[in-house]
Amino acid sequence: MKLILRGDQVWRLSIFALVGVLFAGCAGYSSEALGPPVYEIYKKPLEEARSYLADKTILTFAGHGDPCGLPLEPTAFYKPCRQRLSPGAQVEYLAADGTAYLWHPGRGKVIPGFWTLDDGSARRSICFLYPDARTFVDYENIDDEDADDLNYCTSLGAFADSVSEVTAGDPFGLAARQEVPFSLRRQETTVDDLLKQL
Repeated sequence: MKLILRGDQVWRLSIFALVGVLFAGCAGYSSEALGPPVYEIYKKPLEEARSYLADKTILTFAGHGDPCGLPLEPTAFYKPCRQRLSPGAQVEYLAADGTAYLWHPGRGKVIPGFWTLDDGSARRSICFLYPDARTFVDYENIDDEDADDLNYCTSLGAFADSVSEVTAGDPFGLAARQEVPFSLRRQETTVDDLLKQL
């Protein structure tokens, strides 16, 4: 059996496929991981938007594998993408004063840094700066190979896509300690499961 499509059917099918791809790429826009949907947080004044993150412990999970889905070798259309291992589960306390404390899998020390919510565009970005991050974590995919700092921003929607759980306060005491409570594994987990191990 042969499938034959008329020109207008091909056009409609192409539009349908394009819309599907666009909506799939915007999944974080409607994520409710931080409380209300991210598109509602985008509309709020900056200080109110910050309140969904400030003084919260955030458990994120980024699966293993190729983070960008692009070829590892350069082509006419893409720069090469370097394969790297995603962190898996990690816990981060975002203090109200803009300091951040990261509990990263396999590391013995809490990684201190800073966070901010950028109000520079219609879609807010969350930015992180970890001075001397290479001291704590092996980040092989930082563009500036001489940089010791890890400084990156991502849209709030993309960040929300990685959020597994948000808990008020600092239940692990990350802001008050240098050593991590215990060695965090990369596997997906919950805050309750981690608290049981204390």
